[in-house]
Amino acid sequence: MKTPVNFAQPTRREALYGLGAGLGSVAFSSLLQGANSKVVHHPAKAKN
Repeated sequence: MKTPVNFAQPTRREALYGLGAGLGSVAFSSLLQGANSKVVHHPAKAKN
């Protein structure tokens, strides 16, 4: 037996929780992006 789906508008608490989770993930991804875009101080000197 399937549970009924609630199509009603979310409560204020649920909406704020969803907004906070969304903004937190955006901030976290921007922090991770800054960690990967470091400039290399010395050029690579690999020999074949």
